[in-house]
Amino acid sequence: MNNKLQIKVYCLGPTIGFFSKNDVVHWADKQIEKLDSPPCELIDLSLYPDTTINQTCADMQFSCSHEENELPVKIILGLLNLKLVQTQDYEEILRCLRNLEERDIPAKELASVFNEADHISEMRYLAKYEGYGNVSDCDKDITRLLFKFNDFANQNSKYFTLDDVKSDSSH
Repeated sequence: MNNKLQIKVYCLGPTIGFFSKNDVVHWADKQIEKLDSPPCELIDLSLYPDTTINQTCADMQFSCSHEENELPVKIILGLLNLKLVQTQDYEEILRCLRNLEERDIPAKELASVFNEADHISEMRYLAKYEGYGNVSDCDKDITRLLFKFNDFANQNSKYFTLDDVKSDSSH
């Protein structure tokens, strides 16, 4: 896997509330130690996380093709699935999904996923707070939706794991 893809995933994570900035700095530091000639983006993430995470992500998104924009999103969706299995925190996962959708990443193939996530989120809200429907049915729908991306997390588990996310959900 190339560094550019890894950097995109680690830049995207904190912008949606999945990784903290400290998680990104820790990861960048580990990568810098491993590489003889680390890319400038890694050094920037390590030294200036507050100012560079969003800018680096935006710069890399601008310079990438459509296909290169979809893969980091699919990896994040796979990681969200793993976190859901581990924590059963449906509200946090839905929050990350909403934040991911708001990033306006050009990934047309994923539009239906975000539409479905929006629908499930609305139905879950109605079930939980208005008494219309069943929350557990909505939770099963979220699980089914994210399970489609399980392979993206598993295929890239050498590069991305939930162990990389050290902080709690209050990013």
